[in-house]
Amino acid sequence: MPALAGWSGMPYRTFLPWNATGGIAWGLAVVLGGYFAGLSYERVAQWLGGGAAAVVVVIVVAAVAVHHVRRRRIA
Repeated sequence: MPALAGWSGMPYRTFLPWNATGGIAWGLAVVLGGYFAGLSYERVAQWLGGGAAAVVVVIVVAAVAVHHVRRRRIA
């Protein structure tokens, strides 16, 4: 984005606060997303037990792998 902002003639004093705000917002979103994903895993493990949570993880990983293989075959 800095190159695009420079090419468009955006003043640095305008770019810097918005770039910093975007970086902080992105960082918070990624960290909080990981935190809440970890909390949800812990809840699933408590509700269903460790074995059931592992089965759910295996199913999700298998679904993502199948989707990836099918997508590569089409391309």
